[in-house]
Amino acid sequence: MTQQAGTELLEIEKEDLARMTSDVVALCEAYRTALRTTPVWKKQDHDVLERVMKAGIPDESLSWSETKEILHDILGSQAHVAHPRFLAFVPSPNNAVSCLGDLLASAYNPFTGSWLEGSGAQTVERVVTEWLASEVGLPAGSGEEKPHVHRFPYCEHMCYAQNRRMSVWPWLGRGPTSTFN
Repeated sequence: MTQQAGTELLEIEKEDLARMTSDVVALCEAYRTALRTTPVWKKQDHDVLERVMKAGIPDESLSWSETKEILHDILGSQAHVAHPRFLAFVPSPNNAVSCLGDLLASAYNPFTGSWLEGSGAQTVERVVTEWLASEVGLPAGSGEEKPHVHRFPYCEHMCYAQNRRMSVWPWLGRGPTSTFN
């Protein structure tokens, strides 16, 4: 196989990749360690964000140390939704194990759109969907894949059905169209 033009910019020497990986893991560990003593929210420094915005996309690749400085500005300008006292909403699980799972998912990048490309990941997805259905008290088989239904809306329907069954959301009225309505 020949290398496509431009991909050499994405090539990283093994030693550089090891150093970058070590730096990222250290950055994540430092963040998680300091999280309990960090304010959940702080006023953002508009000047820092303005500087990042005005810098735009660089014409040349940046060094790793320059990239880390920019990351510091960007990652420091956010609410800390992983904070133990952040209770507004939970966008995703945020613990060390889920971070490792995200790393694996990003590295392997499974495609589950068809059985041929993602049979392993699809199997796990089916098991989790079945488990979710049983956890909300739906009958066996409720979590099985329906050929015409995508998983996420299907999970929403299962949750909606459970909530209707338990009458915890009576103010919602009729919900999404599904076999449970």
